[in-house]
Amino acid sequence: MFKPIALTVLILAALIGFGRNFARLVRLVAQGRREDRTGRWGRRLVHVLVHVFGHRRMFDRGGIGLAHFLIFYGFVSVQLCAFEIFAKGYKSDFNYAFLGPLYPILMFLQDVMCLAVMVGLAYASYRRVVVKPPHLMLTTDAWTIIALTYGVVVTIYLLGVAEIALGERQGAASAMVVENALAGLVAGWNETALRGLKEAAWWAHVLVVLSFLNYLPYSKHLHLLGAVPNIFFARLERPAALPTPNLEDETVATFGASEPRHFTWKHLLDTTACTECGRCTSQCPAQATGKPLSPMKIVHDLKLALFDSAAEVLAPPPAEALATMGPARRLWHTLEGDLARRAQTFFAPETGERDDPPPLIGGRTTLEELWACTTCGACVQACPVLIEHVDDIVDMRRNLVLMQASFPEELQQTFTKLENEGNPWGLSAGARGDWMEKDGLRPLAEGETTPLLYWVGCAGACDPRAQRVRQAVIRILRAAGVEFAVLGGEETCTGDPARRAGNEYLYQTLARRNVETLNAHQITRIVTQCPHCFNTLAHEYPDLGGRYEVMHHSELIAELLAAGRLRLKPAHAEKLTFHDPCYLGRWNGRVRPPRVALDALPGRQRVEMPRSGRQSFCCGAGGARMWMEEHIGVKVNVERSREALATGASTIAVGCPFCMTMMEDGVKEHGRAEDVRVRDIAELVAEALEETPAPQEAAAVG
Repeated sequence: MFKPIALTVLILAALIGFGRNFARLVRLVAQGRREDRTGRWGRRLVHVLVHVFGHRRMFDRGGIGLAHFLIFYGFVSVQLCAFEIFAKGYKSDFNYAFLGPLYPILMFLQDVMCLAVMVGLAYASYRRVVVKPPHLMLTTDAWTIIALTYGVVVTIYLLGVAEIALGERQGAASAMVVENALAGLVAGWNETALRGLKEAAWWAHVLVVLSFLNYLPYSKHLHLLGAVPNIFFARLERPAALPTPNLEDETVATFGASEPRHFTWKHLLDTTACTECGRCTSQCPAQATGKPLSPMKIVHDLKLALFDSAAEVLAPPPAEALATMGPARRLWHTLEGDLARRAQTFFAPETGERDDPPPLIGGRTTLEELWACTTCGACVQACPVLIEHVDDIVDMRRNLVLMQASFPEELQQTFTKLENEGNPWGLSAGARGDWMEKDGLRPLAEGETTPLLYWVGCAGACDPRAQRVRQAVIRILRAAGVEFAVLGGEETCTGDPARRAGNEYLYQTLARRNVETLNAHQITRIVTQCPHCFNTLAHEYPDLGGRYEVMHHSELIAELLAAGRLRLKPAHAEKLTFHDPCYLGRWNGRVRPPRVALDALPGRQRVEMPRSGRQSFCCGAGGARMWMEEHIGVKVNVERSREALATGASTIAVGCPFCMTMMEDGVKEHGRAEDVRVRDIAELVAEALEETPAPQEAAAVG
């Protein structure tokens, strides 16, 4: 009777401990701000199937992706073994023989999957000892997890070996190929020794499994609890759209985030899902060029701050309140306080206990890290558990700008120009539409509308280089007979630089002005040459009442070419490569239209850079970095232009005014400005237009 009683006590103790730890985690995450992540339940379930069971983002990493696949599915299947082993504590001869012909099949799968887990663990250990990738966190915690996982499968094998040697696996021993082979090693043991091995393996397995269960909430494998719900509640629509806070809510005392309770519950849940695999950091352009930013560390810092907050969130009630409670509730709250103290120190043992944990901003996370981010989204795209790193970074920037008035000096001028003139170049607002007369256009009159609005953008109106792109777009639209109009001086910055620099108030001021103007003209369709304008108009303005069909100019050009409304003349043969803008390709998936337009150019041979499409490398200008200098490491645009030049292309095609500036500067840094040109897609198509226009039966596309 000892074994069943002891097992029951151990299971109950482990479940109670795990339950309390899990409840603690829920309470810590629940302190975050409210955010609606409900609806579309079917698609959310599909998301889980694709990203959890399909390992969608794991197999692009070669060996470690396969290793994780083996460990994951092996560990899932091993749970059937664990159930059988625990059941033996109550009925010593329990097995799955009642399944009949399925029994040997199940035992074969168990045997093979345990081996798969060990192979996966061996490769994971090899990476930590030999490969040592710089983005991988090499911690004692990671080795503890590996050791515990080894312990689970090794004890299964030892138990199976003893049972086969004792003749207790009749009907399945031959199917258990690994354990059957290992059983030969103990063939000479007497029955007493074999039964001792069986008992030792059984107890060891029980203790390892129950220890693992209670270690999870304190380890890097916390993601076993957090990953599935995090993927389930991931953002399904408008991935590049930042949440829009209500700045007029008088009950809100803090804007942005500087401590866990300022973040949404979903972003606190992100911290529990992080696997610390370093995929996000390995893809970060700031990290790749020597900047201090590591997206993985940003999430880890927030997790540490989350557990720092346990002392407050889980603190027991005051002594006078405890005195009025019954013994059970008093004990519960006392233990809660003990858990809070343990949680506060467990994740940072190198510092020991401390009364005043460091602040999140300026303490755990430095200002240099926050301002190095280009918001390119490479980290978000790479994360296998769909963590939203960029949202966290921008939230902390918001707190710095709106609550602490702390931001890089260069941004002060940018904010002032945006506020006073409505553009970051500082061109007088009254002169914004001066270009129209030269291009033979007039602005929409009051109450007038158009089937297609050409959103010129600040660059197209203010920057001399981007003005040539504007002229090319207008030439293309006219050649195709597209009916369009512009806003001229009524147009102002969409607010993208202000928003991603953390100045949410300025963003909403600019955005509301534009929404009011667009709605007054009853605009429904917009084309723009700037991916940042495209993303903001299409995905962020709906929160402020502006809903429009928005196209990037490459999409419209590809559509006009497909319809035969543009005639292109042959040109000299040359090799060109295309740099995908982050806010067009990665964030919004517009990868094909630019290539359709470029491939239609006669005589041009397009070659891809190693990092292209949705895996493109950033130019370095996003996240308001266009208006800040790089003082640390290699410039991002220099690294990207190096990759472009390595293709041997004589033309680097772009589809973004920011990318245009950064790539031209990068080519100059490499001393190649004389023999390599940087051109927008529209410029290349406009250069190739036939003098005789194509038929113009229709006034507008669509």
